[in-house]
Amino acid sequence: RAATLARSGAEAEQAASAAIDADLGTVGSSCTAPTVDIDVSAFSAPPGQGGDVVVDVTCEVAFTDLLIPGALTVEGRAGSRLDSFRERQP
Repeated sequence: RAATLARSGAEAEQAASAAIDADLGTVGSSCTAPTVDIDVSAFSAPPGQGGDVVVDVTCEVAFTDLLIPGALTVEGRAGSRLDSFRERQP
């Protein structure tokens, strides 16, 4: 949601990255080497056209706390709609 409040695609990417970093840090995540894909292409659409900002996060979570070998790849996706009539820049 933080990305949809931005005025440009670049600002949206920064806002989304900051929110993801804060969330992972807050929960004390054991997520190792997260990969983050932020799609802000909706900012290129002209006002009046809708679009979504979508964020995909993938990481490995080790089973070390369970005292068993191995890890699990976890993935998450979130999206939020841009306001169709808000001013925006690519």
